[in-house]
Amino acid sequence: MLKVAELINNDGSFVVMSLFTIGLFLPGLAVAVRRLHDIGKSGWFLLIWFIPFGGIWLIVSLATEGVKGSNEYGPDPKNPDSGGSGNFSTVLDDNI
Repeated sequence: MLKVAELINNDGSFVVMSLFTIGLFLPGLAVAVRRLHDIGKSGWFLLIWFIPFGGIWLIVSLATEGVKGSNEYGPDPKNPDSGGSGNFSTVLDDNI
């Protein structure tokens, strides 16, 4: 069974590494945009990463708790009363 590290070291490593990078970059981008929407910011705020020291603000923003209740990007995913799906334990309790 081939491992990813073995494929990278063999011929065609550029192709494998490119696919691996794209495969991680796109979902990471989607998660970052989702987190920015949770705090009430546009996904375009990711471009702040390119400003000197803007990455520090971005990391702190992505680590903060989201806005309570609904915002312009949709309902609060942690609060089932606002139309969100609720957390996992709440969903399980409702189905039992």
